[in-house]
Amino acid sequence: MRCMRVFKDFMEQCLGIHNKKLQKELSDVAKLRTFFKGENLIRVEDKTKEVFLLMDGIVRGYFLKDDGRDFTDCFCFRAGTPITGGGGTDMPAKLNMEALSKVFVLGLPVSAVRELMKKYPELVRIQNCFFREFLEEHLENSIMRRTKKTGERYLWFCRKYPFLLDRISHRQISSFLGVTPQTLSKERKKLRKAGDAADIFSGEEGGKSEDGFCKAEEK
Repeated sequence: MRCMRVFKDFMEQCLGIHNKKLQKELSDVAKLRTFFKGENLIRVEDKTKEVFLLMDGIVRGYFLKDDGRDFTDCFCFRAGTPITGGGGTDMPAKLNMEALSKVFVLGLPVSAVRELMKKYPELVRIQNCFFREFLEEHLENSIMRRTKKTGERYLWFCRKYPFLLDRISHRQISSFLGVTPQTLSKERKKLRKAGDAADIFSGEEGGKSEDGFCKAEEK
């Protein structure tokens, strides 16, 4: 009963689905999946057979460069976010999606979702909304990483994602910003000395996090 209530709240609060019939049909095919820190939810070249919706935790999207180094493309942490490797349904994933913490996702078979989209137009609306938000965020990230200096990128990251600062590694932040960890460390020291970002460094070690959705549902 508790799981059903959590599922209902997730559908309504995170996805905006209030149609009781649709909730019931989704619950009939949905599975709660758990991934542990360091596990890949999706690997490059995997074909998408399930739609993963994040319920709780932090996920990193990354790809490997020719020299073996990885480049962090994105972080997923908001409840309701689709976890996708960027390949689309039935197409090979373009990104590895790695759990940076214990992660709970709702797994929905792609085939079932396709059938439900024919029956319930609100699912199409939700999908379009997800795509729009995804494109807007990736455009902002690309502009910042391509046009700003390292110090500016770091300050932008801290103010946009304060709840990630004490939950992901220094290396992952530098990878996302497109610089080496050594370069980022030097820029952090410069910013500290300049004193122009006291708000960032005063709360950096104890930044608050947005609450995940189903931390109580570990069992």
